[in-house]
Amino acid sequence: MDTWSEKCTWHFEFMIPRTVRECISDALLNRIKSLEPFLDFPMIAVSTGELIEQIISPTDADKVVLLYNMKIAVAAPSVSFAIGAFEISKMNGWDAVGSKYQSDYNATADTENAQAIEDLEGSGGGLVFYESHHLDQIHSTTLFLHQVQLLFFIFIFIF
Repeated sequence: MDTWSEKCTWHFEFMIPRTVRECISDALLNRIKSLEPFLDFPMIAVSTGELIEQIISPTDADKVVLLYNMKIAVAAPSVSFAIGAFEISKMNGWDAVGSKYQSDYNATADTENAQAIEDLEGSGGGLVFYESHHLDQIHSTTLFLHQVQLLFFIFIFIF
């Protein structure tokens, strides 16, 4: 499972604390009072794949179970996840990727490419997960990503 040629589908199950408060020991909380504003931030697990279900743990009400599924077979080095107290924002300009490509796309394209474009348009846009104090950096560093994505799709579907 350590090589790019060995691919499989994946199912992930993450059990995480519901808030930052459950991640920090009482001893640390007593020593670092500056954490107080962040203690009630919800914890989020972000993973490759599709979020299938999010439930409160049946064994511990302070934890959440998140189930992710990857239907497409990929190699282990392509799998990733992050757990933290993230904010979520929609990526700037992401919605324009599918509609711009659709308007530029030749109407005589094959069915497979047409389906890929429909999937892209229905994806709901790209999301950015970040820590709240990085908001300004997120907007400036993701401003151009929709243009890169558009060029990638044009290259893949036309050439």
